[in-house]
Amino acid sequence: MLEIANVSKAYARFQAVKDVSLTVRPGEIVGFVGPNGAGKSTTLRMAIGMEDPDAGSCRINGSRVRDLDAPLTVFGALVDRQGVLKELTPVAAMWSLSAAYRIPESRGQDLLEAVGLGHALKRRVGSFSLGMKQRLGIALALLGDPQYLIMDEPMNGLDPDGIIWLRTVLRDFAAEGGGVLLSSHSLAEVEETADRITMVNHGNTIWSGSLQDIHETASRVIVSTTDNPRLLSEIRRRGLQAQLSEEAIEVIGCDAWQVGQILHEGAFVPLLLTTKRTSLEDAYLQFTTSQERKAS
Repeated sequence: MLEIANVSKAYARFQAVKDVSLTVRPGEIVGFVGPNGAGKSTTLRMAIGMEDPDAGSCRINGSRVRDLDAPLTVFGALVDRQGVLKELTPVAAMWSLSAAYRIPESRGQDLLEAVGLGHALKRRVGSFSLGMKQRLGIALALLGDPQYLIMDEPMNGLDPDGIIWLRTVLRDFAAEGGGVLLSSHSLAEVEETADRITMVNHGNTIWSGSLQDIHETASRVIVSTTDNPRLLSEIRRRGLQAQLSEEAIEVIGCDAWQVGQILHEGAFVPLLLTTKRTSLEDAYLQFTTSQERKAS
């Protein structure tokens, strides 16, 4: 298991990460989301040993990264756009890393073909587009046949076909028992790919759970009757959060059955009763806005 437990990190007077925790188990993809400056990249750097936390710990299979005997076989990472010398070809980049870890050269060659760089084996990396560099970074992360992948914005620079390809790569990796920690600004792609979500803002974990949890926690029921003002009053009297628009009432954090019970008990005449599926983007905006209000 990959475990980040209550980590904090400050640079001079700037507190980049205050208290972030998350776990990634074999066979699952965890989406790590938050606004710019939320502490995501700093957390990932601590997870792979590029930074030491001021407090808390980062462990993979119970060990710190620096204590792993063969780290490349335990985790692969694409973080902070780790660069490959622009003078190198992708083949040279793969061969040099393969030699350092005594990995057969043929695996590097196979991975370059698998990530779609077979046509550019002799080109220098300096001439690559951002999307090609991302594909090379993914190939390097997979080189040691790792148990975990830690990826920061891996979809940057990829075209739609590339994004679909990467989604398939990550799902196949998890299906074979690997764990993935995926940070991305593309909430729609995270929702398509991840099993669980951890949200951070201002260096703190503000929400963590499954996508199903999000849909239940931030679900909305849209209801309308012949007497919406009275229904709104009744809903709020029961401690539910609701708001009235011109034509309907939006009830947050409950299901249609609960609202149906209120309609029945209050002898309301229903005109509309439906559930609005909450997307990850909706939940993200709701949770971050709520935190901002509490902080102000």
